[in-house]
Amino acid sequence: MILVIEDNFQSRELLCDYLEVCGFSVVSADDGKAGLEVANQQLPDLIISDIDMPWMNGFQVLEHLRHNPQTAHIPFVVYTAASERHRKTLATHLGANAYLTKPSDLSAIMQVINQQLQSRAAL
Repeated sequence: MILVIEDNFQSRELLCDYLEVCGFSVVSADDGKAGLEVANQQLPDLIISDIDMPWMNGFQVLEHLRHNPQTAHIPFVVYTAASERHRKTLATHLGANAYLTKPSDLSAIMQVINQQLQSRAAL
């Protein structure tokens, strides 16, 4: 199961629909706080998250996940319009597994997802 955390309705629906067509089970949340709750309850195989969201941003979500032993291992892919170098550096420092900027080709997203899921399976 993949968790998509995205506050923009259209972006969230597009990504979720695409992932479902590709055969994945998908759950979503429309803000960081809700996304963290879903992650803690459902323990997804992978999380794709925006950064700039209400209630709790993606960096805060990532930080909480990495400090919880039950969720620390879940691959976390940042998917955001924010392309500033310092944001990429912060995401890496906090433990993000990948950083994609919007707009990205959906096949590029799928490539990153498959890489992360294969890496996790290898562990």
